[in-house]
Amino acid sequence: MSQQKDQPNENGSDGRNEGRANGNGNPNSEKERKGFPIVAIGSSAGGLEALKELFSHVPDNTDIAFVVVTHQHPGHESVLPELLQRETNIPVKGIEDDTEVCPDHVYVLGPGKNVTIEHGRLRLSSADHRRGRDMPIDLFFRSLAGDMHERAIAVILSGTGTDGTLGIKEIKAHGGMIIIQDPSSAHYAGMPTSARNTGMVDFVVQSSAIPETLINYLKGPYLQPKERRSEEKSFPIEKLESILRFIRARTGHDFSSYKQSTIRRRIQRRMSVHGLKEPQEYLDFLHENRQEAQLLFSELLISVTSFFRDPEAFKVLKEEYLTELVRSRPDNYEFRVWIPGCATGEEAYSIAIILAEIKKTLKKSLSIRVFGTDLDDKAIQRARQGAYPASITVDVSPERLEQYFTREGDDAYAVRKDIRDTLVFAPQNVLNDPPFLKLDLLVCRNLLIYLQQDQQKLLLPTFHYALNPGGLLFLGSSESVGGQSEIFETLDTRWKIYRRKEVPTEMPHLPAKPGRHEAEARAEKEQPTMPRPPRTNRLIERLLLNRFAPVSIIIDRQATIVYIHGRTGTFLEPEQQNPRNNILDMAREGLRLPLSAAFHQAQ
Repeated sequence: MSQQKDQPNENGSDGRNEGRANGNGNPNSEKERKGFPIVAIGSSAGGLEALKELFSHVPDNTDIAFVVVTHQHPGHESVLPELLQRETNIPVKGIEDDTEVCPDHVYVLGPGKNVTIEHGRLRLSSADHRRGRDMPIDLFFRSLAGDMHERAIAVILSGTGTDGTLGIKEIKAHGGMIIIQDPSSAHYAGMPTSARNTGMVDFVVQSSAIPETLINYLKGPYLQPKERRSEEKSFPIEKLESILRFIRARTGHDFSSYKQSTIRRRIQRRMSVHGLKEPQEYLDFLHENRQEAQLLFSELLISVTSFFRDPEAFKVLKEEYLTELVRSRPDNYEFRVWIPGCATGEEAYSIAIILAEIKKTLKKSLSIRVFGTDLDDKAIQRARQGAYPASITVDVSPERLEQYFTREGDDAYAVRKDIRDTLVFAPQNVLNDPPFLKLDLLVCRNLLIYLQQDQQKLLLPTFHYALNPGGLLFLGSSESVGGQSEIFETLDTRWKIYRRKEVPTEMPHLPAKPGRHEAEARAEKEQPTMPRPPRTNRLIERLLLNRFAPVSIIIDRQATIVYIHGRTGTFLEPEQQNPRNNILDMAREGLRLPLSAAFHQAQ
């Protein structure tokens, strides 16, 4: 993405922060103690007009802090603080390193720099101007999500490219809120359109309406000071259960096993989006607006994901444990991995890539099969496509981009076909559906933290049951096996890497069954041997099958089609360009979900 192409229309002297506030003598310390939202505004080409229009409508004393991050050419000095100061009474300052963020202030990033936030203080660093690597908006959005959580708000204005798209996913996963300028009103619609395509945007409005939208959202129940609300009183259990029953009736999915506090907070966020203050109001809204049930369902499933998230964790997994595990497997072995809760697939592809690297280094002749599953069918569809915004360059090294991705225009990358072919994505409920078996690696990061302890205690023995001897379990950095240390050996306490202990366990969800290979061998042995029919009988059978038998398709364990009987056009539609011979990929719209469920039930 060209910096010249995306630079704003203002140039001049660099604004400086006059008299940085300190925590001790700060008159806003009481506001800071209670917490205030930080609104991060990202813009690029054509963004100056939208910024000026936005700040001309910001009232005084909002108790909101604003941080403006734009694409600017590093060779020029910016007068953006001075230009914005003409539009508002709120103090506008250029960002200096270690600036403390205070409410009712606007902080503007200068050219040639990146900014992050840590414990409420802005940290400056030099920008990386290599092609595709300079994503200052994404960088700040993601750091803001980790620092402010539910009080992080992202605004995306006019600009080309995809900067900000990955960042809003993190903000949404941490409970924050997203506003974009209506693409139809933006001089350059690339950035707001890319953000909207994620399905995570809460408001699409004109830039002049953004301040009012913000203020109305902040009046809702979601961000009220904690001392002013008691969850049990403000959101009674019977109302929560009524909403969950409604969601189960509309979507077929039961969230009663998820932590009530998490469910409450995400419902309250939806209430604030719609300007509703009472749970009964939201329940009525659900009944009156059919689309809202699906939106809430998607929000309840949002989790943090990205390529090689926690790079050191992936490095440790690969170099210290996974390489040795691959080396120990025999030649012509199928190395099997399962990632439940895979969302849009970034983590599943990351695992497939490091396994491909290990296989190449060891010159090992084995096949790789990675199963990615999630409750959200829309997320699964995106994962199957394997296409991601160009801003993944922040997470994926240039070497891996070159070897495992193809460039799709200026704004996207696609995972190469040889890697995509090692993955199978399918909708699945990890709490109720049978698990994948005979696994060498099970990656379940940031799913257990959303479940109640009883469900965690049931799920971990299931994971143990699904793993092969010596198999690895890779959890999120905030998760652990808890009281299940008798079935998992801890390998890395920081990055939560565990090895299956060789103790017998039964799968708690289903009656204990013999392993797949054992069951198949026994079935074949017990199958009676029938005499081969003479030629005439075989001809009669063929005629009867062609005339009366239904359309039939035989698939293998990877859902690859191996035999077709009859005309399948009613049920299957081959992919364009490079079709894959996979029945789940070829199923027509409306058949994919039930077909996928039947496939996993059969497995």
